[in-house]
Amino acid sequence: MGIPEIRRHIIVKASPVKAFEAWTEPEHLSRWFCDKVTGWPGQGGTLTLTWEKFGFSMEYILRDLEPPRRVVLKSLIPGMGMQTLTVTIRPYGNGCRIEVVETGPGAEGQEGAGDAKSGWEMSLALLKTYLENYWGKNRRGFFTIITAPYNYAQLMHYYRVPEGMNKWLTKPGSTGIGEVGSDVKLRFKNNMVLTGKVMAVTNHELLVTWKEINGFLELKSFMANADQKTILARGSTYGNGLSLPKLKALRKYIEQAMGELHLILKAEKDNPIIQEKVVNKEEEEDLELFEGEADFDDSALFADDDEEVMATAADAALIAHARTVARTTEIVQARGGVKESDYVDTSGGKDFDDSELIAKDDDEEIVEEAAPSSPASDAAKA
Repeated sequence: MGIPEIRRHIIVKASPVKAFEAWTEPEHLSRWFCDKVTGWPGQGGTLTLTWEKFGFSMEYILRDLEPPRRVVLKSLIPGMGMQTLTVTIRPYGNGCRIEVVETGPGAEGQEGAGDAKSGWEMSLALLKTYLENYWGKNRRGFFTIITAPYNYAQLMHYYRVPEGMNKWLTKPGSTGIGEVGSDVKLRFKNNMVLTGKVMAVTNHELLVTWKEINGFLELKSFMANADQKTILARGSTYGNGLSLPKLKALRKYIEQAMGELHLILKAEKDNPIIQEKVVNKEEEEDLELFEGEADFDDSALFADDDEEVMATAADAALIAHARTVARTTEIVQARGGVKESDYVDTSGGKDFDDSELIAKDDDEEIVEEAAPSSPASDAAKA
């Protein structure tokens, strides 16, 4: 019986040298893999990788370096054992092929393997996004995490399918999230626009690029502990993709939307009949709506603000029930270690003002003129 492992790869349009630097240089690692990196990136050196929003750091020893072909990193996970990451890079067409093999805690056949496999697919897709589009650019991010009850089929209905997304995030006429490589055209309920490509889809997570902010959006989920499931939305804007006021407003809108999804999922848990209906419908459709999809209809995105966005009276009743059974204090408590003041403007508790995100004209792009870039130390990475 072989050593348990997780093996994933991706093809990128970038040189092996760039790919190698993305895995070893602190300035590049912090632009796609984590939030902050310190240490010496030489053979035998130690890099400390920090995910600031989670309050979590790991030390990796650079055990073996063969520029630009191979990187071996090792980390001792307290109470679990030694994790080894072996990254192999080789030329492929006009770019390169990057393969990651993980052995140790969480690898194939062990507890947590499913989350780890999904995590590597998401991480490699983000690496591809960085290498091909935003190389060398600093990033600032948005991040919202909240507990919620769900199963994967149910959650992906709300993460991918237009009918589900329209209940908490988007307006009618949006495409939903199709297969990897397909186009995405969404308009959020605050009228902000997202156009891009689907970069990754697993059984419980997805990643899409976001042209209007020079960045990306991830919708994720994971187990906080044995009794607590969480949903998470995060993303980044690279370079001068978004001004600080608009980034602040985006952070607030994403948090409010995730709070709405929390209410919907909680209501479905409290009413199993509603949940069964959603899951069964998802299984029957099997996402066939993304095949032979009609052209995107922009007219549906400019409906009057008071137009009803729910498809049926049952949908409206679902939201009404959610708002009745879940109080605002429950949402705050569910955030766990996330500090509200880090991601939203809490001064005055006023309603969300979307005026700074809405284009003045139908054809106007939402991103304002480029602002001066921020130093790496000032970037709020996610």
